Amino acid sequence: MDIDYQSKISDVVNGIAPSAIRRFFDLANEMKDEVISLSIGEPDFVTPWSIREAGIFSLEDGCTHYSPNQGYIEVRKAISEYLERRFSLKYDPKTQILVTVGGSEALDLIARALINDPKVIFADEPTASLDHENAFNIMKILKEYSKERLVIVVTHDRTVLTDVDTMIEMWDGNISSISGRDR
Repeated sequence: MDIDYQSKISDVVNGIAPSAIRRFFDLANEMKDEVISLSIGEPDFVTPWSIREAGIFSLEDGCTHYSPNQGYIEVRKAISEYLERRFSLKYDPKTQILVTVGGSEALDLIARALINDPKVIFADEPTASLDHENAFNIMKILKEYSKERLVIVVTHDRTVLTDVDTMIEMWDGNISSISGRDR
């Protein structure tokens, strides 16, 4: 008996648009022999065996739990030693080094830590993984922010741009149109 799994998925989940960066990644992945895709931070080489092996051994040793919020102290010490050896930079691994799960999280944390009352907010695909209801809620929040500062939104989903002052569309790296209230 065949089950129609698609009919079992909620309307909310079915309404989530695929992430544009993931679509780009899929496209680049189909062209493996023609392009090197760095779209989601992946290198163009297979992870070295020594690193894969260390991962396997850590799983076999039962290291399957969440790490501490700052990252394991052993990793932070290794980073500290590397920075000192390679760049003559001294950082205290207990208080000055934080390990993140990826570059996007690191950039977000840096921005939150350093930017106080920004004059410009640059939102790169802020609604990419959201259903339309939540996407519009995010856009409403950004609209509120735009009353006191410049808000620049980069998106592949034109449907969320219902209340913008100026929209600049690009195609193949060139501006193809400029529209909005001020035009």
